[in-house]
Amino acid sequence: MDQLRGKRSSQYDDDAAIEHLTDPAPGPDLIALARSDLAAVERAMQRMPYRHRSVLLALRIDERTRQEVADEYQVSLTSVDTMLRQALDHCAQETGQNAIGGISQSRRGFSRRWQAKVLAAEPTAMARERRGIRH
Repeated sequence: MDQLRGKRSSQYDDDAAIEHLTDPAPGPDLIALARSDLAAVERAMQRMPYRHRSVLLALRIDERTRQEVADEYQVSLTSVDTMLRQALDHCAQETGQNAIGGISQSRRGFSRRWQAKVLAAEPTAMARERRGIRH
């Protein structure tokens, strides 16, 4: 700060100089919030069917094409789109966020059978999570 004050009359503007001194990295509160959001997404992904999770990861993380995913799972492009939309909608609903990424409106969700299976397994999964065990 002393150096900045000494150069005040020269080429430096106080506001611009102080901006360069600030740390643009997120603070502890933003880091904690991001970790919490990530944990919520992980829990939501654990609660979705395997194929939906695989399609979501292949398209959004591995950046594979829709056709590659359709060929791998031997389904139509429409089925790939439906599984992606359902997976994104599920994650959005579970985390309280909005689904983005080409999903214009919510459509048919997971089957009632799958939802019942997830609800039945919920106490077991929550107990594992509390103990820090993942499957």
